[in-house]
Amino acid sequence: MAPSLSLYLNLFRRYLLHDWLRLSLLVILTIGGLIFRVWAPQWLRVYVDAAVQAEGTELLLRATFFFTCCSLIRHACTIASRIISESIGLRATDALRSDAVAHCLSLDLSYHKERTAGEMISRLDHDLNSISDFFSKFWSGILVSVFALLLALLVIWLELACLGVVLAISTSLSLYGLLKLKDFTVPYLVSEMPAMADHYGTLEEQFTAAEALQANGALGYTRRRFNETLAVWRTTHRNAYLAYNAMWSGMQIAFSINTVIAFAVCYLYWRQGAIEIGTAFMLVAYSEQLRQPLSELRQRFSDLQRADAAMIRLGETLATKSSLGDEGILELGSTAVAVTFDRVQFAYSDEQAVLNELSFHLSAGKTLGLLGRTGSGKSTLVRLLMRFYEPQSGRVLLGETPLHDYTLQSLRRSIAYVSQEVQLFRTSLRDNLTFFDKSISDDDLLHALEILGLQDWLTELPQGLDSVLGSDFGLSAGESQLVALTRAFLKQPVLVILDEASARLDPITERRVSLAMQLLLQGRTGIIIAHRLHTLEGVDKILILERGSIAEFGDYETLKDDPSSLFAMLLKEADEGLLSDISDREVTA
Repeated sequence: MAPSLSLYLNLFRRYLLHDWLRLSLLVILTIGGLIFRVWAPQWLRVYVDAAVQAEGTELLLRATFFFTCCSLIRHACTIASRIISESIGLRATDALRSDAVAHCLSLDLSYHKERTAGEMISRLDHDLNSISDFFSKFWSGILVSVFALLLALLVIWLELACLGVVLAISTSLSLYGLLKLKDFTVPYLVSEMPAMADHYGTLEEQFTAAEALQANGALGYTRRRFNETLAVWRTTHRNAYLAYNAMWSGMQIAFSINTVIAFAVCYLYWRQGAIEIGTAFMLVAYSEQLRQPLSELRQRFSDLQRADAAMIRLGETLATKSSLGDEGILELGSTAVAVTFDRVQFAYSDEQAVLNELSFHLSAGKTLGLLGRTGSGKSTLVRLLMRFYEPQSGRVLLGETPLHDYTLQSLRRSIAYVSQEVQLFRTSLRDNLTFFDKSISDDDLLHALEILGLQDWLTELPQGLDSVLGSDFGLSAGESQLVALTRAFLKQPVLVILDEASARLDPITERRVSLAMQLLLQGRTGIIIAHRLHTLEGVDKILILERGSIAEFGDYETLKDDPSSLFAMLLKEADEGLLSDISDREVTA
């Protein structure tokens, strides 16, 4: 299915028309180039007739001079228009690329879970590069070529109507054939793109997991998987390549037909004395002028093939809507808020529910220790609270207000989430701390680090805030957690979620991280997901999940002092060395 014309027009209107100054200059250069392109063969006729009739050197030199000037000016206009056209196209597609990336990032997690990073790179890079090529060459490639064809055919018709009509019919049939061939070959190009995206996705997975693959001797499997996806891509690429180049053969036939027609008609009219030899040369030159526009159109139609295929996928991407509505109008305040789950039911698909009628309340400014084995629903609870997903039934509230009544921007800005896996960027520590927010000053950064007791850590770094991760130095797991905690503090959140942020750290670094966590939680509502029980010392409430339901919920001290409570039994097992990590323990109420 070819993309609709309205999609192209909307893109041109949104991303090109605002650049009207460059477009105006492009129009002027294009018109100038076309004028000199059509004018040049007129001097060729003068030159040939003067040479045949031995008119003298002066006329030959004048004809040569003006022919050369016309050619040079035409080429200068062509070069300048292509440069400007390329600039316009790049600016337009950069804006389109930015909007497409922003749109994809705004989609809910279910969209990203279903697609690999390699596929997304293919959609947002390779596809948009194809559209960029088309945008940048549309004016100089298609419109200019069409105008050049029409002007050349008009001049030929004015000079020799019979030849003009025949070449117009031949050219029209050639263009019609190209358009039909384009529609026929687009599906082959479309079929190549998913195969390429699958291959890139496989590469991304393999390079990301290189350490695990080498450690487990899985290189043989990865090579087989690489060859499988490559074989599929190779087959689809071959079909797309044949379709892409089928137009070349058709255009060569069109060239040959037009050239034979021009020579034959001019020869017949010259033999009959109906035209001069100079006119014959001029008409052949004009017929040859049809070759370049037709060749350019053939190339641009080939680009249009790829652009069509890319536009289909881009249209699919832009048409995808997040399953999360953003109709909320409220903003979270700056004070701690209560958290309430009211009979929440949730499942990722049609499979068994991950959360079953989950209900609990955490007062504002209190901290909750969240326990449960792997698969009990801890991460799902957090994702619902961050509003990455919507529950199938029930409500999640902050304060007395359901989450969907708040704007998504307000939620994401006011809730801080710190996990074991910290995403770091290959840039300065400053940008890693601020997430590239230039409105946060160095004084604010230093103040936050001082409050969290991290100023000594900062002085140990080679270039302080200007230290570049991965270049000047690398961060340990504990130092990465310090970066994440500082990020969270800079947000001044009303709710803090810590997902075992101090796990798997050496004792010294763990004490530093734990102290920073305590300072971050002061005056805020907090949820701490824990696998090791000692990290929950000082929390107000304990919630133990099992298979999406509450196995136990209550005050920390009350449950700790009750020998019959599940939490007390877990603490006892931990003290006796029978339990080091609750994540793999089967718990029952």
